[in-house]
Amino acid sequence: MTRKKVREGFGSLMQKDCPVCGGTGKVLSESTVAMKVIRKIDEITSRKKYPAVSLELHPEVAAVLIGAGGEKLQELEDKFGIDIFISGNAELKYEDMVIEKGSKEDLQPEILDLDAGDRITVKIEDQHASNENAGIARIDGYIIIVNGAGNMVENEVEIIIDDMHRTYARAHLA
Repeated sequence: MTRKKVREGFGSLMQKDCPVCGGTGKVLSESTVAMKVIRKIDEITSRKKYPAVSLELHPEVAAVLIGAGGEKLQELEDKFGIDIFISGNAELKYEDMVIEKGSKEDLQPEILDLDAGDRITVKIEDQHASNENAGIARIDGYIIIVNGAGNMVENEVEIIIDDMHRTYARAHLA
């Protein structure tokens, strides 16, 4: 005859499943969350035609949706026929999204007062999700894609602005 353990173990009394991953030890990738965001935009635009949508996302998800050089964002705007404004917020979880719908005038964020050729110092916060040669800096949620700074995460660097867009800028190291 053997004894059968009928009580919960000490670990189960002191721990609980992760609310983010549900206890699997894994979370959704940036690309998977980006696909969920695209499906949400499709759902929104199929119900009612809004001229613009503003998205606040985890910065790595935002970088995937903008794409290297902004080409993915342009594709999304062309596909849905609307203006899309994307900003990064590092306090959001990967799968979180804040979506606002409305007019371009109401949703358009203030563009930074920078021009092509301006030199500024920024902190590289992340490596770009789809271009490991580029780094991501942010100023008030406005994304700056810095070519050549992919290996400089956590460093302050001087950059030169190449071009400004509604929700992001491109730059290179000075």
